Amino acid sequence: MMEMGPAIKEPLQKVMETEENENVRFWLIKISRAFNKKPEL
Repeated sequence: MMEMGPAIKEPLQKVMETEENENVRFWLIKISRAFNKKPEL
């Protein structure tokens, strides 16, 4: 994942580890990919 503030990164990591809802997982992965595709400012 691109460099994001720890305040955002850590809770996101916890959700990814604990969330069992596939739809939520899919959504989070989609957001992560969107971040990765954005060029660095």
